[in-house]
Amino acid sequence: MDAQFLLQCFSATLQADQSVRTQAEAELRRLVITPGFLGGCLDIIASTGEGIDPAIRKAAAVFFKNRVIKNWSQNSPNKIDEDEKPVIKDRILPVLVASDYNTKQQLIPVLRVLEREMLNNFFRRWFTLIPMLKRVFDLKLSIMGLISLISDPNAFNSLDQSIVEHLGTSLVALFSELPNALESFAKKRQTFSYTDFSSSQDYYQNWDDEDELSAEAVSEYLASEDSVDKDENSTQAYMNFLLEENSKLKNSGFYDEDEEQIVEDPLVTTPLDNIDAFQIFREFGGSLQANNPKTYTLVFGTLNDSQQNINGKSGEGLDSAK
Repeated sequence: MDAQFLLQCFSATLQADQSVRTQAEAELRRLVITPGFLGGCLDIIASTGEGIDPAIRKAAAVFFKNRVIKNWSQNSPNKIDEDEKPVIKDRILPVLVASDYNTKQQLIPVLRVLEREMLNNFFRRWFTLIPMLKRVFDLKLSIMGLISLISDPNAFNSLDQSIVEHLGTSLVALFSELPNALESFAKKRQTFSYTDFSSSQDYYQNWDDEDELSAEAVSEYLASEDSVDKDENSTQAYMNFLLEENSKLKNSGFYDEDEEQIVEDPLVTTPLDNIDAFQIFREFGGSLQANNPKTYTLVFGTLNDSQQNINGKSGEGLDSAK
């Protein structure tokens, strides 16, 4: 994008001659779909102290704002080029901070658009993780988080329809898993024994003084390598040495690469231990249905009978809120 030509176009939109303004505006409408256009606008907006009339920077900011607000969405017929979006995200905040008051007022709505996208992307990723949650703490925390989100009108209204449609089913998934998690955790606390966490191996039984990692051992190991290319082969030799030491640690029982799953410690207490998620949801659901039936319908209106009664054994479930 020719920044100088773009600057001339924005300057022409401020001219008194109607025909000049009309021609400049038509040229901008032609250029707006060109990759790099929005980056060029940011160049002009950020060009403080370069002899550019503040009115031109404001004109560029207005055009930039309108383009982003109307066409940032993937569903827009004239959507913004995906390669240009990262540039806008990286530059918008520094440009806004350095701008004068009038220009700032034009750019602030752009931040709201970007904030909404980041919020929705966060929930899309969160929803993909919900089926993996098994710990009581994680399940309760997610339930409380979703209840808080639905209860906040500003946050809720910032969500895309696709996110709203997943809120109810996500709560179903969490409540479906919670009873089993609570039962399993209660059993762990009743049957807890320190022997559950001890190893049948002596971590240090195979360790000798000469096996300890030391500068001398590394030097001797590297010195034993006869290579044409000293640097390259020395690096490879050192990597081999580290792999051997790693193997010794693993075989001694010091750690197990397969033991990466996060487990729930039966001795640890959290602020969520005494929270009855089912009771809180019943109160929340009843209040939401009575005071904000539109939101209630948007979140829970598409759930089927099975989803409405997610824990029939104990009589607890989403249907209890009705």
